Amino acid sequence: QGSEKILLEQVTARVGSPVRSTPWRDDYQRGTLRREMQGLIFDPFDDQGSGNLVSVVSADGLGMIPAGVSELVPGDEIVVDRLPQIQAV
Repeated sequence: QGSEKILLEQVTARVGSPVRSTPWRDDYQRGTLRREMQGLIFDPFDDQGSGNLVSVVSADGLGMIPAGVSELVPGDEIVVDRLPQIQAV
């Protein structure tokens, strides 16, 4: 009974813009993935607030910043959980 575990595809990308994070815990940031000549680029949204529903429905990835890391700069690698795209009905 209950829900099944959903496994998201993980990819490695490079950060497209600076990211700040809470260093004492893993932090997941919503954003979008795009493909460039050098590979996948993850662009985190500026507003990561829980009330920002636009970023929730617009995101196609969750970038994971591990505990102990407070900042990533463009070009740094990041692991991204790809989110399934929701089709409007």
